[in-house]
Amino acid sequence: MIELILTVTIAVGEMLQKIHIYKSTADVEAGTKFFGDMTSVGLDYWGSKVRSIVLKNKQPRKVFVQANSYLDEATGKVTLQHYDASPEGMIASWAAREA
Repeated sequence: MIELILTVTIAVGEMLQKIHIYKSTADVEAGTKFFGDMTSVGLDYWGSKVRSIVLKNKQPRKVFVQANSYLDEATGKVTLQHYDASPEGMIASWAAREA
């Protein structure tokens, strides 16, 4: 693990040094080409390797449903109505608020 951290630190340092040299010497063409080559990802790589992993690990969207509070005017007590964290719970929460 230490060797990996050391190797990555050296590689990142060398890359940042090259970018700094291009920036300091105002070599826009070479700097742009270097940065583009280092950061571009081909569509073949994205389509064949990354996309399938992303779709396999896809999780359902998070649903935030607020509870509603009700005041019983006779007793002065406040009750809190909770709903399921689902689209149905969100609709029920909004419907109860409008009533």
